[in-house]
Amino acid sequence: MPKKPALAADTQPQGAAPATTAVTSLPPLGYSRLKAVLPLVPFGRATVWRKVVAGQFPAPYKVAGVTAWRNDELRAWLAAQHRAAEGGQ
Repeated sequence: MPKKPALAADTQPQGAAPATTAVTSLPPLGYSRLKAVLPLVPFGRATVWRKVVAGQFPAPYKVAGVTAWRNDELRAWLAAQHRAAEGGQ
């Protein structure tokens, strides 16, 4: 069985998807729950909520009693983070 190539440990924070992959992995419409959001960001559950309170992350909505984020708002936030990281805005 062939060996898998080693991945560089410093390319992405653990558990975070690259910004371009993260944006395209979310459907443009609909909602995502926290469990689906966490793999897309380089921080954990508590930090998501701290950033929501601070206005640094999109606020979630209650949909049928479930807390979820609008995918279009998440995609816009992820794209803005990617631009900022690349020296854009």
